[in-house]
Amino acid sequence: MSLDDESTIVTPSNSSKSLAGQSSPELPSVYHLTNWDCPGNLLVGDVLTAVHYGEWVLDMKDSLLAKNKYGFVDGTVAKPTNPVKLAAWVRYDAMVNGWLKTSMDKKIRSSVLFCRECT
Repeated sequence: MSLDDESTIVTPSNSSKSLAGQSSPELPSVYHLTNWDCPGNLLVGDVLTAVHYGEWVLDMKDSLLAKNKYGFVDGTVAKPTNPVKLAAWVRYDAMVNGWLKTSMDKKIRSSVLFCRECT
């Protein structure tokens, strides 16, 4: 399912040319997951504790950027009003929310347990 036609994220088309004059591949949609993605996956080496917040933030940001999902955290992937697109957005936001919570120590996770959206 592609939602890029009215998405707030702008991506180049399949026919765009790179600086070298070669066609560049279409960028993956923020609404794309692989078969291996599930909310219980641990995306960082160490779970968040009170001791190493700065390191955890950098690692988590890198992981979410690599998966093209950081926009759900920083708000650049806006929550749509269209019901069909909203359903997809809620599903992907829940996945990112799961990744974040799985990567937190149990005590910290309990303090954000009822946060339903990433932003």
